[in-house]
Amino acid sequence: MAAAAGWALPAQAQAELRFRDCDGVGCARLTVPLDSSGTTAGSISLYVERRRAARRPGRGVTLLLAGGPGQPATLAYGGPRSPDSYREFADLMPAKDIVAFDPRGTGRSGLLRCRALERASLVDAGREAAQCAKHLGSKRGFYRTSDTVEDIEALRAELGVRRLTLVGVSYGTFVAQAYAARYPNRVDRVLLDSVLDVSGWDPFYRDIFRAVPRVLRAVCRTGCEGFTRDPVKDLGRLVQRLSRGALRGWVTLPDGRRRRSALTRQELFFTLLAGDLDDVLRSAFPGAVSAALRGDAAPILRLKRRALASEGAGSPRDFSTALYAATTCEEIPFPWTRFSAPASRFAQINAAAALIPQAELYPFDTATAAGNDFIRQCRRWPEASPAPGPPAPAGTLPGVPVLMVSGEVDLRTPVEAARGALGDWPAARLLVAPDTGHSTLSADLSGCVLRAARRFLRGGRPPASCRRGRLAFPAIVPPPSSLGELRPARGVPGRRGRAVRAVEVTLFDVAQDALGALLTSGSLRLHGGGLRAGRWSIDFDERRAALVLRGVEVVPGVRVTGVVRGFGRRRQSARLALSGPATPDGTLLLTGRRVRGKLGGAKVNGTIAIGVVEDASAAALDTRPTLREMLRAGRELARRRPVRAGR
Repeated sequence: MAAAAGWALPAQAQAELRFRDCDGVGCARLTVPLDSSGTTAGSISLYVERRRAARRPGRGVTLLLAGGPGQPATLAYGGPRSPDSYREFADLMPAKDIVAFDPRGTGRSGLLRCRALERASLVDAGREAAQCAKHLGSKRGFYRTSDTVEDIEALRAELGVRRLTLVGVSYGTFVAQAYAARYPNRVDRVLLDSVLDVSGWDPFYRDIFRAVPRVLRAVCRTGCEGFTRDPVKDLGRLVQRLSRGALRGWVTLPDGRRRRSALTRQELFFTLLAGDLDDVLRSAFPGAVSAALRGDAAPILRLKRRALASEGAGSPRDFSTALYAATTCEEIPFPWTRFSAPASRFAQINAAAALIPQAELYPFDTATAAGNDFIRQCRRWPEASPAPGPPAPAGTLPGVPVLMVSGEVDLRTPVEAARGALGDWPAARLLVAPDTGHSTLSADLSGCVLRAARRFLRGGRPPASCRRGRLAFPAIVPPPSSLGELRPARGVPGRRGRAVRAVEVTLFDVAQDALGALLTSGSLRLHGGGLRAGRWSIDFDERRAALVLRGVEVVPGVRVTGVVRGFGRRRQSARLALSGPATPDGTLLLTGRRVRGKLGGAKVNGTIAIGVVEDASAAALDTRPTLREMLRAGRELARRRPVRAGR
């Protein structure tokens, strides 16, 4: 339905925008009603930021819509307030004002908080979500997408512009499409990154399950040939194994302590999805599955721990789990009768899940779909609002220019969803970034997507495709489960040569673990636990690049201790002590690739590859990036901090 004619402020808005200088960026507040229909009293103060157009006079406003739901757009796009906030978007669109606001319930716009939910496991937060619903009370029914759409319209009117250019990422694409369907005459052009179809979420994740085989095989395009013929069959075998009970083992905490851990089918699925925002986790997943099938649970349990930590990282001001629950639990079309008793919902869930053909879920299964994190979170949630339904019937979206960009290996908003959304828009184009995950504008290291976005947002025609380049993070071979699996290092025969090779494996394993932490935390100073024992710390600063190892055990029975200075560089240097039941004890001096010293009382003098892991079947070293290249790519991705997405 078209917006009301004219430039008048909608009756619902209760205060004018008065921008003031806030650390180099304009900031203001807009008061909107809690209930846009006026039936329920109350209001919310929305926090808004604006960066003026670099070119004068300005030619309109671009509104940035973030992910989640639960992420404040001002922090997601602008970062901490400074004169540099939104500079990248200002460079893309120098003739437009750049505006972002924190959606209701996030950031500085009446932040919703439920402390028990913030501490809960994201895989199964049902009990804590039910407590959150009680804590929020009846107002929990006013944090739907439709409420945010009305807030955007109030903001547009206050900004004094006839039309908005919309840029949305992940859930922000859903909001952008809902706004365009509700107010088609108020939209100028639209950029959608990591597209959630206008029909919304599927509570059973069928769109994601259907994409899993394609994405796994794409991840294994480079690097898997040494350990698997088919990563999809491997995953199916592991899911079948987990159907008989959880996989159990140990994980090492950052302080070096070991803790028992277990993995269920739902946690395995959750871990796979976490790779959308963690390139290293995604590249390590097929190898970890292969290792689990061989009886080595340590790699996949470590990935599960990383997934839980990364998805739950950040403060409530970075991401409101209460808002996430309030939005998703109120508006997703779950397979139970709304307002029904929670105890009655289990049977309805299982009955609906049983109707899904197994082929649509493979390599996962019905139990994984029926017990996913969406359903577990919301099955005890007492609804407070009527079902909103989809934002608009297909075919009602405006015929404005639309560019959709999607990552080839993005699972939470797969390419298939973007292709489905194309049909809802009269004039939309889709650009797929090869070997790229979620939040494509941030995750595409080739620059193709940013160049296309710049051309599109300035009125030009974007390219039809992006060229496939060299992988920054190819699939990682599973770590060895014994010293005997390793080939001796060049120049050092026998058991001592295998021990030297174990040093190479240890350095690479710690590097990829640290890079995963870098991608999710953004901090250059990190610490963590070894795969099987010990602990490490690293400073990713370009000038220092120092790695400290304290009894780190990656190859069973081989513990490595020491400091590597200039880690990952051609002139890296270290004094490393080896100990443990599987290795000849001794000390090695590392200078670049050269290794010399004594092991078991005998001299050794050989070479290792910097940042390249070899196993008994590995080949074609030139297809793998050097550790230095991986560090560079990791720093760049961490700097960009991709917009977070809900699932």
